[in-house]
Amino acid sequence: MNFIKGDGTDNSYYDEFVVVFGTGMKVSEFCGLTKKDVDFENRKIHVDHQLYRERQRDRRCYFVERTKTEAGKRDIPMTDEVFMELKNIVNNRPQLYHSAYHSVTFLF
Repeated sequence: MNFIKGDGTDNSYYDEFVVVFGTGMKVSEFCGLTKKDVDFENRKIHVDHQLYRERQRDRRCYFVERTKTEAGKRDIPMTDEVFMELKNIVNNRPQLYHSAYHSVTFLF
């Protein structure tokens, strides 16, 4: 993680790397996180879906899908480091993305 933090290219994503590596989430699960999936009070991240990207003709389409298996549904406890970096991510977002296709507010 020190390499990422000190690297001039990817250090802007340091918080995201800490959360993904610190929780073991797949990138698609991380990208699909919504406000309701993150419980700061109990320090848990609820995972039961993922953001899936598919290329259709000349455009990219994004879909929210359930996890591939039942075992993929889980609550992940936040370590202190994950908690702090996830708070940084949420607090530094100028505006949360709201999908026009779903009544879902994605964090990323």
